[in-house]
Amino acid sequence: MKKKQIIEILGRKEYLSQLMSGELECFRLLMDRLMHHDYPGMNQAALGEGLDLTPVYKVLEEKTCQKLQRNETLRCYEFSLLLDMFSGDGGGCGVQAADTLARVVDEEKLLSLYFELTGPRFGDKQAERIKHYISIWGLDQIYAYMFVKGLGAYFNQRYIELSGNKDAELDLQGILAVMPAADILEEEKLIEDFVFDEMGSATLQDGLKEDLLQEKTHREKAQAILDELYGMLGREQYDYPAVLELMKNIHLDRQIKIVERLGLAYLRKHIKENAAEGAVAAARRFGFSPPDTLDEKNREGSLRALNSYLLSQCRASERGRDFLRWESVLDHCLVIEQANCYTVHGGYLLLRISPVEDVEHFLFGYYPLTNDRHQFIRDFLCEFLEQEKLIKAAGNVIQNYLERMSGQIRLRNASKSAAFAFPVMLAVAILVGWVYNLAMGNLGEGILLAAGILLLGEAIAARNGFSMEAKAEDSEAIPEYACRDQGILKIRPSAARKRAAGH
Repeated sequence: MKKKQIIEILGRKEYLSQLMSGELECFRLLMDRLMHHDYPGMNQAALGEGLDLTPVYKVLEEKTCQKLQRNETLRCYEFSLLLDMFSGDGGGCGVQAADTLARVVDEEKLLSLYFELTGPRFGDKQAERIKHYISIWGLDQIYAYMFVKGLGAYFNQRYIELSGNKDAELDLQGILAVMPAADILEEEKLIEDFVFDEMGSATLQDGLKEDLLQEKTHREKAQAILDELYGMLGREQYDYPAVLELMKNIHLDRQIKIVERLGLAYLRKHIKENAAEGAVAAARRFGFSPPDTLDEKNREGSLRALNSYLLSQCRASERGRDFLRWESVLDHCLVIEQANCYTVHGGYLLLRISPVEDVEHFLFGYYPLTNDRHQFIRDFLCEFLEQEKLIKAAGNVIQNYLERMSGQIRLRNASKSAAFAFPVMLAVAILVGWVYNLAMGNLGEGILLAAGILLLGEAIAARNGFSMEAKAEDSEAIPEYACRDQGILKIRPSAARKRAAGH
């Protein structure tokens, strides 16, 4: 089977059944761990297959070093702060957590929450997903933080609306000291809504007197719930589950959603504004002692000092390099639905990447030996992680193979050109030598002239062959690219290279 045949088969509906003879599980596991931002899992998958990822790791390390040089806030700073806040004993950070009695949160679960929380477009969809995760995973300490901070933010918002003091930054107790909770929660409206909800739209059969009696009963019930709620909120340390239950009992469901959303917004802001604290936690996780001269009031200066310190330390140890790689894996923004590597009949390898539904990208070539396969996978991962664009990565892989094999291809083209030219040049040389012999009567000089013409002609043919441009079609070991969009093979290899060059 040749690359041209593979391209033809890729255009068919059941292409995989006709092509694949097996699958390299290592590649699928690598890409799966990469998509889950799991550097240790990615490393373990490679070790299990004996795949050396040193070139890939160098790309990851360099990307983090560039971020440190630009004094950027690293993803691992924010995530380490989140770990430190909610992982009981600090989880993998190796530092003391604020709540030592809380259960340890699995790091991968907390990582899922982190990426939902810190995405570029944080809205109701992400908030609902986070609340769902918190609920099914039983992360009560995170919900407690979210609710308490959100309730304080909600009361502060209402205080600003009612007082007109736009610069107010009071906590819950400070607000209640200057404005009653009844005013902030609009007590009368709450009671009216509660009575309406409780009585419903049922037709009255017992007359106006019974109607008034029910209304009075519901009003008293609402007032009792509110009085209990006010009493709890007035405490310096209130029982948040009891407050939440009372808010549900008084039908404050809309306000609860606002509180939850404000709490998540507060947490999102907190981990971004306190990244320097997370940097200290991240440094300790990898065995570094952070600088002692950090200025808590100058967060930007502290972050610059930490970045400079880590940049000087990380390249000097294996754990430091692990830190650089971990950050790059956390920070990548690649979105892939499915990634596979198939062995194709005849010693070929086919990478299949699906970043979105109904679109498939393929990169394939002839790699019968294990070392060749590993090199192909390493080359793809290096370009993919550095470029973060599939088509450009594929184009660079093809170009790298062309440059690497161009000398070999040019020599082969020179040999082919010389071989094709040999019969013609031999005939010309014999004819010229024979004519020279007839004209001059000197056989020896005729033979020498024929030999010179033959050698000169072969040299010119070999030079012409050597100067020919190396192309992917010249070797089965140079990868080819193709793409299927909704089942239709739309992009051919030549078009892919042009697109890659244009990016």
